[in-house]
Amino acid sequence: MKRLRSIFSGRVLAAIQAALTVLLLAPVPVLAFTWVDTSWKRISFVATQAIVKPTFTSHDGGPSVLDVNMGQASGTGMYAGASIELTRQLRIRGESERILVTSQFKSLLLNAHMDVAVWFEPLLAGYSADRLASISFSKTSRPQSIFSMSESKHALLVKGGPINNGNWVAHVKIIYRTLGTKNVTNRYNNSSPNVASPHRFTFTSG
Repeated sequence: MKRLRSIFSGRVLAAIQAALTVLLLAPVPVLAFTWVDTSWKRISFVATQAIVKPTFTSHDGGPSVLDVNMGQASGTGMYAGASIELTRQLRIRGESERILVTSQFKSLLLNAHMDVAVWFEPLLAGYSADRLASISFSKTSRPQSIFSMSESKHALLVKGGPINNGNWVAHVKIIYRTLGTKNVTNRYNNSSPNVASPHRFTFTSG
């Protein structure tokens, strides 16, 4: 019996050691592209009659994440709006690379409109390196409605010859505005936790 236990224990230990070896040798997913800019840059911004103005944060621990809170505005017959555009330069390592962009948010619209766009532009166009659209979402609503999105799309970036040399700029632009419908409430809300959640964009090598 002791001998059987010894044999069994030895086989279990060997199996565990083999499994650990496989895990240690398995490739760990990494970002094949690298960010040239250390953070996102705001290149345009406006907030007219907004109760809460747009803000953004980002972090690169693991997947690269950009969070944008577009705030809110509300009023009778009111024209209000907010727009923000952010950019960040990146570089791909090979001749081409697929970048996976994921967009998530939830927003309330009442007599209001919103646009969400993500695209990539080469630093120097040419050699098949041209602007590539990734995420595009547009919605107008007169009755009060809550819209949500969870979408992932790929963009194939190419090196673009020795001049561009794999350098691209990622763009994120978001616009919210009320329609100014007279004698009724016009509202958008992307910031109140009970009805909305800010925009989250995730960039990974896909």
